[in-house]
Amino acid sequence: MKLTTRILPVAALAICATGAALAQDSQCEERGTNGMVTLVLCPQGSPVEVFQAAGSAACGERMPCGAWIWTDAADVPETAPDSHDKLTQSQVQSAKAIWINEKKQLIVLEKK
Repeated sequence: MKLTTRILPVAALAICATGAALAQDSQCEERGTNGMVTLVLCPQGSPVEVFQAAGSAACGERMPCGAWIWTDAADVPETAPDSHDKLTQSQVQSAKAIWINEKKQLIVLEKK
């Protein structure tokens, strides 16, 4: 499987409170946080705008913070590792996107 990325700059997004419920109207949910790593689950078929909002909300004002986003609950790790390099290759390959809070940037992982 070839993994390619698209980087989408984001000018500004509203930052919601962090926690299990990202926002009352959010379609996504936070599944765990440990230091700089946050795990997020969004519905299958969510557009990138949903990923951007969920990643931003999950990280809040924490920096550094990277929110890994999946659309299949079976792929989300049970607990968040304390660094990105502790995610398994399978977990990385099954992720749909990563929100990089320091740059306010979404990296979409496309499988080809």
